[in-house]
Amino acid sequence: MRRLRRNDRSGAGRGSGLLVRLATAASAAGSRIEDVWWDRRLGEAIKPLLTNVGMHTIETSLERLGQTNPRAYDLLADAVECAVESATVTHEGAQFDCLMFLAPVLAWSRGRIPSGKLREADLAVLRTQLGAHVFAPEARIGLADRIYTPDQLPGSYAQEVQLARALFGVALKNGNYAQRADQVPEAVDFVSDARYVIGAVAVPAGTEMFIYQGEEATLESSATAWAEQGHGALVPMLVGCQFELMPPGAFYSSLRRVDQTARVFYLRAGVEFLGTMLTREPDALSASFGPFHDGQMVEYRIGLTLGRSEEVFHGVVWPVLSDADLEEAPQQIRTLLTELGVNRIVEHEHRFPLEFSEEYGDPLFPNAQGELVRAELPEDAEPAPVHLH
Repeated sequence: MRRLRRNDRSGAGRGSGLLVRLATAASAAGSRIEDVWWDRRLGEAIKPLLTNVGMHTIETSLERLGQTNPRAYDLLADAVECAVESATVTHEGAQFDCLMFLAPVLAWSRGRIPSGKLREADLAVLRTQLGAHVFAPEARIGLADRIYTPDQLPGSYAQEVQLARALFGVALKNGNYAQRADQVPEAVDFVSDARYVIGAVAVPAGTEMFIYQGEEATLESSATAWAEQGHGALVPMLVGCQFELMPPGAFYSSLRRVDQTARVFYLRAGVEFLGTMLTREPDALSASFGPFHDGQMVEYRIGLTLGRSEEVFHGVVWPVLSDADLEEAPQQIRTLLTELGVNRIVEHEHRFPLEFSEEYGDPLFPNAQGELVRAELPEDAEPAPVHLH
């Protein structure tokens, strides 16, 4: 499944042929020792391209391989992501392995889900909990001084490189990175959404980085401890929200895990939100869903309403993240709705066009009759104004 999520497509650039050739050769490797060798060559070729200009070459290469060689595409994308989110840095005469990480939070609220600046005291608590339950004892931790919405994350490899290098610098000093307010887009509010704490971890080169790489903890115990202790640390920052913590991890893999996990969370939150706003139990609600496309399948949209109403009171988007989703998503959606207590379910098998409201720009959702309508709560159930996820 292609990972490309960039908007800058300004032509080929020198070196595109080299990256394509190296990734193509790497895709034919037949042993681990070859994999390591080609990985090193790719890393050497990518490193000088981690600039605003060089990124054009990287993205052009990914575009070409995405159309011709999926295996080589994955290898090049992995190598680029590694080069962006990690580095070995020399500090005070010693070498440190550095990694930019995300600590994702899935949240929903009847009002607004907070984002924005974090207080020094909150950052100190987060650093303590991350140090105790996520990272190795020798780790140094740097944190960005705000909670980010998905729309506020860096939008290109070039921006991610800049943020990663800034975070590496503060991590080596166990400090905080203050991003200028004019560099962060305005938050867009949704009923349910992800929030991200962004940071970097630095450890002496060649030593373990995460606590579960040692003998005192496992991945499962680390995730459980963080979910419990990290939750308490984030409560002051997410007042009025119900939220779940996901395990912190490397920047790109964390983003992909959120994409996968959030679908279930958003649908569960949507049912709970609508039931709360209408003061009804889930078995009083109805759901209609179907596939939407813009030439290819991109998502399912689920319209939630009360009883047999032709209106849609809340909508949830279920992105298609892999080819397997084309077959599995309908049953997953139906099973989850049933588990949540929604018994009246209509599945539309024909594909809908990827249409949005002309006036507001938000997605249109199917009702039971197969009509595409905007999701709007009844006037007597209107919460603080937010978008529907």
